[in-house]
Amino acid sequence: MKSLLYSILLTVGFFTVTNIASAQIAEDVTINYIENTLVTYPNPTNGMIHILLRESASRNVLVDIMDLSGQTVRSYTYPTGSAILDVDLGNLPFGLYSINVFEAGNVLENIKVVKY
Repeated sequence: MKSLLYSILLTVGFFTVTNIASAQIAEDVTINYIENTLVTYPNPTNGMIHILLRESASRNVLVDIMDLSGQTVRSYTYPTGSAILDVDLGNLPFGLYSINVFEAGNVLENIKVVKY
């Protein structure tokens, strides 16, 4: 048996609700991932969000947070080997933010997050 962390995503318009859970599965079970999908929770948030990478980063990871005007309002860098990125939106005004996650200069994903 091996442990598995999985998520259930429900998207309605711009809002995505994510539920994180864990399970024990048999060694011979094949798991198919949705390509380029990072798990982000909680969304919406009133402070900290967590971004789960599909595998530990092989290089530094850069996270840029942009407001609706496209201005970068905050940036974070995470070291090689990171698998969970904790991103603090606590001091930002309420609103919709676009979060770009980069590894080795390539965009892994663009995530929309609601801050309330």
